[in-house]
Amino acid sequence: MDVECYHKEVVHLARVKTFAEAHLEELEVRINKFMDSLEDVLKVVDVKYAIAHEAVATDSQTGVYPSMVYTALVLYDRK
Repeated sequence: MDVECYHKEVVHLARVKTFAEAHLEELEVRINKFMDSLEDVLKVVDVKYAIAHEAVATDSQTGVYPSMVYTALVLYDRK
């Protein structure tokens, strides 16, 4: 997906890749492997992290079993 990024009043087209994992360490590994696979990347514009809380199952006492999903959005420029 291409998005317009505004940085210091300069507009350029960047590519976006999203990742989601149950563990932060796994997320970091996936991002690093992805960036290593892109030989023609000019630069990484930004990496944004977020944590999403989800209820994945119910429990008779507490009502839910919560889980967290770590997500990252990588913005990068190609040559």
